[in-house]
Amino acid sequence: MNWTEVWAGDGNSSTAQDWAQSLGWCLTDLDPDNNPTIALPSGGSLTLFRRQYGTQFEQALTVAWKMRARRATENSAVIEQALAAWTGYYKAAVGVLGSPEREPRVDAVGDTGPVALFKLADISALFELRVNLASSMTEGTHPGSASIRMLIYPA
Repeated sequence: MNWTEVWAGDGNSSTAQDWAQSLGWCLTDLDPDNNPTIALPSGGSLTLFRRQYGTQFEQALTVAWKMRARRATENSAVIEQALAAWTGYYKAAVGVLGSPEREPRVDAVGDTGPVALFKLADISALFELRVNLASSMTEGTHPGSASIRMLIYPA
């Protein structure tokens, strides 16, 4: 994938559908802010987010795994499942992207788990693999959710 071309955006010179097809992608959604979601060959999706009021993109996001608790008492089990799943996604990312910039860390903030950064300057992309926890997960007052996300930024 040519990320330099992706970050440059569509320039509003064509329809989102035509732009996606020019990159070999299948457009599946276009939100009210004109942010496209495309289908991935793996069966997942990737959403590109525009710079404010612009035609260029500043971030891409795919959610690889997610789980929601039905009751607040299940929150800790959901966190455990997310951390267990993280290991497999991290190993897969290392296999494809190489070693991370630094070893994964757990943020002090209560809404994130491990974070790993992979910088691939040769393709103009910074990949961030993270566990995202809903704030209700750590508060324990309401059922929460957890997800494993890959965010991609221009390098």
